[in-house]
Amino acid sequence: MSEKIKSVLWPLGFGILIIAIWQIGIIHDLLGFKPFQLPVPSMIIKTLHTNFAKALSDTMITVSGALTGLALGCFIGFIVAVIATLFPKWGYTGLTVISAFNAIPIVALSPIMNRWFENGFGQKVGVVTVVCMAAMAINAYDGLNNLRPFAMDLLDSYAADTKTKFFKLRLPNCIPSILTALKINAASALMAAIVGIILYLIITLVERKAIKWHASQR
Repeated sequence: MSEKIKSVLWPLGFGILIIAIWQIGIIHDLLGFKPFQLPVPSMIIKTLHTNFAKALSDTMITVSGALTGLALGCFIGFIVAVIATLFPKWGYTGLTVISAFNAIPIVALSPIMNRWFENGFGQKVGVVTVVCMAAMAINAYDGLNNLRPFAMDLLDSYAADTKTKFFKLRLPNCIPSILTALKINAASALMAAIVGIILYLIITLVERKAIKWHASQR
């Protein structure tokens, strides 16, 4: 039990130490930050308390956008993996294209989605969907095809049809890979949604400064 307590207390104590150093301004002195560049924890808490209603509303929009994009991305990715498995000539090309999306930086996707969708919610869903598709498609395809040795031969010996092979062999074998993709996407989804918000706010700020004369800014 003492080892378990130590494994909790050491990280907790280190985290408290970092927050204390941050609060008293040592980080600002070391890195040359100004308070407006890196607000201290007490200022962050005070601001959140003052604007709690708006912060809660914005948080719900971000989380709902991330969850919606997560669900869509995982669904589309899994369908592509299934098509690539059952119809290799057709589906493998789609799998390759979606896999290429994995190399696209989030900061490159956000401006594109910002142009496609008029509101912030749609932009968040679009970015998260694209980010999550690749991980699910790659992992699901691996799970559907990386089968135990001679498992498919055994089903062939029983004259099993394609449906039976899929639901009795491929799909159960794919479940661990699906769960792995979900764990990856759970972290990626929220990160993508937050980055989308930051870039959207930056673009909005630049727009206000650059085209003050335009009717849309009046």
